[in-house]
Amino acid sequence: MTTRILCLLDYGTVDTDALRLIGPATGESDHELVGLYVEDEDLHRAARLPGLTEVRVRNPGMSALEQAGLVEALKSQAQHVRDAFERSARRFNLACSFRVVRGRTVEVLVEAAGSSDLVMITRPLRSAGLRTRDARQFAPVLQGHSNILLVNEPWSSGQSIVLLHNGEDPTAASALATARRLATTEALPLIIASPYTLSLQQSERHVHLQSWSEEAIVQLCEREDARLLVLSEVPGVDWRGLVPALAQRLSCSLLKVGA
Repeated sequence: MTTRILCLLDYGTVDTDALRLIGPATGESDHELVGLYVEDEDLHRAARLPGLTEVRVRNPGMSALEQAGLVEALKSQAQHVRDAFERSARRFNLACSFRVVRGRTVEVLVEAAGSSDLVMITRPLRSAGLRTRDARQFAPVLQGHSNILLVNEPWSSGQSIVLLHNGEDPTAASALATARRLATTEALPLIIASPYTLSLQQSERHVHLQSWSEEAIVQLCEREDARLLVLSEVPGVDWRGLVPALAQRLSCSLLKVGA
């Protein structure tokens, strides 16, 4: 069975190294990778307003913002992102396709995520050029989708994989297996944060977590210099609100694993 991965591509560079996580994150070998590039509908509408001025920062100056020029610029940028995305997919032997959709990013993403097994969002925690991306805007995606990967840059930063593990979680076993595959892929130690004692493998360490609070998780990831935080379902914890809050504060990437 083919695993469908939806990757939201930004206006900046594609975080190519993170694509190697797809196999370990899903545990499958047959993947269909779909790159999604969203042309901002509000920007198109603004360009139709008379007298609107564009202020350039990289090449300082001002000019009238015109619809024709905007369309051409977006087309050129989409091609640039597509080329980088397809090169990266080939590097990791991933079959891929590329879609350009006009609309509002989160609305388009929520609709497209419905037919995907994993949603991958690049650069959610840092600014994309001068466009600061707020991770909390992706809360609606978490409401309707169990498996989501929020990738921070640079991916290679951080010295551990951290897993929040709860034995009462119905997906605990699969989340542990996923975290172990990722730790092996990245050649990093796996830090298992849990209120329970576990049987550990080599290069694994157990940390007792007092609570599942935002502050406790942030302190844990900072203390362990996490590269990736793996989260699974925990009874009584609403990840729809907690994951965006964590993504906004942490410098590591996050993988939310669901049923």
